[in-house]
Amino acid sequence: MSSEFPFFPFSKLRPHVPFLENKVSGMKDPWARREAWRNDAFFSASKRARAIFPGFGLGLVAFGVYLAYDKWYWASGPGKKEVDEWAQWTEERNARLAKEHHHHH
Repeated sequence: MSSEFPFFPFSKLRPHVPFLENKVSGMKDPWARREAWRNDAFFSASKRARAIFPGFGLGLVAFGVYLAYDKWYWASGPGKKEVDEWAQWTEERNARLAKEHHHHH
């Protein structure tokens, strides 16, 4: 197509419309020829869905990687020390509050 972008996949992005290329055979009805583009693979439901959400798959993979990293970080990575400190603080606080609660009654 264009020599300016030799590796760009133009053929994947350009619709191959049979009735415009006069390659529709066996159709006498002019309206059927005009509707032929609807059956072209370029306009398939999966391609249209992908066009609505460009980058959705890549985003999903990136989010999955982030979730895996986050789980590792807090469970056994550098954040584990902080989690343990907060757990200890919470236990001490709950014990203190329970003691104060029993003290007032």
